[in-house]
Amino acid sequence: MTFWKQGIASEDDIIAWADARIRESEKPDMRLIDLSTLGPKHCDKLPWEEFPATRLQLPFPVIFSAVAPSLDMSDDDALLEFAKRASIESISTDGWGGHPIIRFGYQVDHLLHDMQSPQSALRYIREQLPDLLQRYSDLWPYRLDDVRIEADAS
Repeated sequence: MTFWKQGIASEDDIIAWADARIRESEKPDMRLIDLSTLGPKHCDKLPWEEFPATRLQLPFPVIFSAVAPSLDMSDDDALLEFAKRASIESISTDGWGGHPIIRFGYQVDHLLHDMQSPQSALRYIREQLPDLLQRYSDLWPYRLDDVRIEADAS
């Protein structure tokens, strides 16, 4: 669910993943069957009692490491959406202090909100993002193919 919620995997990717896990198992977990038949969008709306799936709470630098590499640097709209997310997530991330990705988010916030200059934010992102990606691409260590559902969801 975390992959889907963070935009790292599409709904189709999650369904295909669940289908593969079902084929691997003699007795598949009901959550896999629900994901396969209902999809993550529907399952995400279900109460915990009906769909007990832990969603990882990740700090922004980790999310950044997962999401930023797939950004299209020529797509202004996608970069501005990312800028808004970076702005919000950086401000609400605890425990990472002066981490360069958090400073990046604060600067994006300053350009977008204080300066009200989306074009400056776009320039800044295009200048800073490649180096940040190179330095911090390993903060997201997960691959969807490696994720397995454990028998006990509590």
